[in-house]
Amino acid sequence: MRITLKSLNGARVALARSWRGVATALGVFAFLFSAPPARSAEPGLKVKDVSPQQIRLAWSKDAAGFVLEGSLNLGSAVVWNPVTAVPQSEGNELVVTITPAGASQFFRLRSSGVAPLTVIAESSPAKGEGGVAVTRETIIRLSAPLIGSAVVGTDRLYAEFGGRKILSRVALASDRLKLTLFYLERLPAGARLRVTLKGDGLQDESGRDIDADGDGQAGGTAMIDFDTVSIAAVAGTTVLGRVFRSELLPGPLSGTNLVELPLPGVTLEVIGAEETIRAVTDAVGDFKLTNCPAGRFFVRIDGRTSPLSSWPNGDYYAV
Repeated sequence: MRITLKSLNGARVALARSWRGVATALGVFAFLFSAPPARSAEPGLKVKDVSPQQIRLAWSKDAAGFVLEGSLNLGSAVVWNPVTAVPQSEGNELVVTITPAGASQFFRLRSSGVAPLTVIAESSPAKGEGGVAVTRETIIRLSAPLIGSAVVGTDRLYAEFGGRKILSRVALASDRLKLTLFYLERLPAGARLRVTLKGDGLQDESGRDIDADGDGQAGGTAMIDFDTVSIAAVAGTTVLGRVFRSELLPGPLSGTNLVELPLPGVTLEVIGAEETIRAVTDAVGDFKLTNCPAGRFFVRIDGRTSPLSSWPNGDYYAV
């Protein structure tokens, strides 16, 4: 499927024929999840004066599994002692503010020999993302697998709007790295939703609670806010376009080249406003969506309704 959208005129769509539910397409859109960043073997330690009596020590959260130590001297008789202050989370860093106990003091990060806590590697939608479709699920990918006996339900992972939980179900991937929140109702449009994941009691393969809020401590609660698209109609806002069907050329070139021909009878609907903002292509494949929402919105294009489709008992043009 190839789609180009232009305001008022020029929306152009090509649909490939499918047969009995086995779809063929001219292009593939893939959502890729990148792997979490590699953890540095030698994390950097940043030192900054915050007052005449205090200094600020900071290091990347990627250095989880390292402990902060201090010493009053260097040399053959050096003694390193753990810094007792608990690191606080600030953005992508762990931070400790201390009062030095002498004229000179030295600090280092040392590997504790313990694997880092499991954290949220990424989410989709991302925290603060806007323009999210009302039909989109929420995916949370972890930096390490959950324990084999892990069971995650909607008491631990859920979405809320206006103080009410959205009806949903949770699926844990077979690799135990990915949690998917599937919604059993449409998300409210033009709204800010909050997804909550409770890390207390949710253990990884090492038997430790995951660090859901990324503060360097086991447990905690993650909160991911995102905004859905608006589907409010705006009078006079119009999208015009044409839908084509892709066919193989006949004759000697058959099977090697495609030609685009108009496709009539295709139904187009704005997702979330299917009953009020919809159109059907005419004999030459043209359509006109009127009173569309402002900004970004999503459209379902259903080629099965074309008279050239034989859905559900034969070949058809896909959705």
